[in-house]
Amino acid sequence: MSPDGSWQFDDPRLAPGGPVRIVAAEALPPAALAVVPGLGVLPVAGPSTSPLASARGLAIVLGALGSALVATLLLVVRGVLREAAAISARSRFLTSVTHELKTPLASIRLLTEMLAGGRAAADKQDEYHRLLAGEAERLSALIENVLDAGELARGERALQHTSQRLDLLLEDVLQRVAPLLERDGVRVERRLSQAPCVASVDRGAFAQIVINLLDNARKYAASGGRVVVELQGVSTRSPASDGAASRDAAIRMRVRVRVRDFGPGIAAGDRASLFTPFVRGAAQADGATPGLGLGLHLARTLAQRHGGELACIEPDDGGPGACFELTLPIGGTPQ
Repeated sequence: MSPDGSWQFDDPRLAPGGPVRIVAAEALPPAALAVVPGLGVLPVAGPSTSPLASARGLAIVLGALGSALVATLLLVVRGVLREAAAISARSRFLTSVTHELKTPLASIRLLTEMLAGGRAAADKQDEYHRLLAGEAERLSALIENVLDAGELARGERALQHTSQRLDLLLEDVLQRVAPLLERDGVRVERRLSQAPCVASVDRGAFAQIVINLLDNARKYAASGGRVVVELQGVSTRSPASDGAASRDAAIRMRVRVRVRDFGPGIAAGDRASLFTPFVRGAAQADGATPGLGLGLHLARTLAQRHGGELACIEPDDGGPGACFELTLPIGGTPQ
């Protein structure tokens, strides 16, 4: 800095055209710019004419900085809480999966050891074989639920729709899960349509829906002693129909499958959240009844992939227990 209050730069990087002097505007005659080469002007702000305005500006700047800081802290806290919730959910999921896998595996190991070691009485061997089949079916359904949850979330599971007789498929599923239901003292009452009910479905997906519903009834309705499985064709009317012609066109045929138990039932306030993954009803929140909270979510997702729906409804007779209703579009020729 020179004694006259100016600055001179000789660095070619800053002044490639030669030395540059910068002086304060108040020390420079206005005509100097036109005749002095390499001269720049640095404006000098005068003293504030209003202390209040300066204080107000400072307050605005500090307020903006404070708001930005608070917003940043909130985002950080929110991210930490989300991460903590995700870690907790993963931990609960892994614990539940481990417990659910151990139970059927322990039963399978015990039964096979008894049969292989000759410790099963002759009149009990058929029963043990049925129990083995039932536990293997339970283990298979659990693994399928866990794998399918990931595939459906990633959109990787492709369904192969073919026209099937659902009464035959339903009977096959009931035979597969019968050993588990009988072991827990649950009797199945069939109310199947006499007329063939045909729909375009993926055989494995339809079976998985029904198995999950029956397993849900087995776990929560053992105290009721029985489960009613109903299958029939029904007609539904579009709510947008007006006039005779449009009313006829709006009638659609559907296949309806209901699984009704006579256990403690489900509170009305819990029904909407039953189909959320990893969420269970308030009565089972303590984990007294084993489960992952995946079965109903997968069942509804698969139903919707078929153009249908799955819902928890009030039993028609107003009695105890829970009732799940699966509806699917009807039609096609069975293969």
